[in-house]
Amino acid sequence: MKTRPWQGHTSVKEGRDFAATYVSWDDAMSFCRKLTQHEHSNGQLDRDWEYTLPTEAQWKFACRAGSTTRYSFGDDESQLKEYARYKENADDAGEQYAHEVGRKNGNLFGLHDMHGNVYEWCRD
Repeated sequence: MKTRPWQGHTSVKEGRDFAATYVSWDDAMSFCRKLTQHEHSNGQLDRDWEYTLPTEAQWKFACRAGSTTRYSFGDDESQLKEYARYKENADDAGEQYAHEVGRKNGNLFGLHDMHGNVYEWCRD
């Protein structure tokens, strides 16, 4: 598992609050396993629990935050710029890199960056 897989790639910003990029699914799952082992050995996590990637259904539930609209914030696409990084407000602005997390509005569950910025891995 690489600790900084984004190093050496172009269009990457690095820092504490920037989204991680160039992380493979295998590396993400390996990180979850190692974190689980670490937390078990320190008594910080119940033995029956484990860290893992969410299933696609779990991720979709978290993203939608209970909404039935097109987006978690409603159907008005013009509001998307307040919630997401995407082609028109990042790439077309000359910002072809993963941005700092938590800078856009969160959904009703308080989760940020559920639309855009970087791709998300799911367990399935």
